[in-house]
Amino acid sequence: MDWLIHSKRRSLANSVSTTEDLASLPPDSPTRRQDIRPSEMPIICIPTSLSGGEYADIAGGTSDATNRKHLFSGAIKGPAVVILDAKLSATTPDSIWLSTGIRAVDHCVETMCSLHSKPESDRDAEEGLKKLIPGLLKCKQNGGDLQARQLCQLGVVDAMAAVRRGIPLGASHGIGHQVMCALH
Repeated sequence: MDWLIHSKRRSLANSVSTTEDLASLPPDSPTRRQDIRPSEMPIICIPTSLSGGEYADIAGGTSDATNRKHLFSGAIKGPAVVILDAKLSATTPDSIWLSTGIRAVDHCVETMCSLHSKPESDRDAEEGLKKLIPGLLKCKQNGGDLQARQLCQLGVVDAMAAVRRGIPLGASHGIGHQVMCALH
């Protein structure tokens, strides 16, 4: 969903009204426009999954016409505010909550296993795991455990702090993206 918000904001800033217009925005587009303006509209996010997209200044979307995923970056601004509310996340189906939580665990593990890992990124990833693992286990036992859900949300903050440090992620991360694209 985060990519949809970024796409809409960027589309509004660039008077995009058709699929073809939208296709001219990604950096890898053969029809990329040169006059792309950043969005000035602020975002307030209330995450209901553990994807962590609200902590990244990039977004991705898959073209319905080609099934090709495109990355939107550069002029994208992340949310001005992220509100973590465990109660609002309680309506998220367990399958989505737990699977996106495992992706957050993957971000931590990939960061720590990277050949380019740094002490700061490892520290962020370790803190994320200390919250995510017990939180996810408790959520699996009781999806309505709001303290466990909050712990998971805080673990994602740490996991994405590790990712934002620019440590290259490995095969597991790439495979996860391919699996997610295949499911959509």
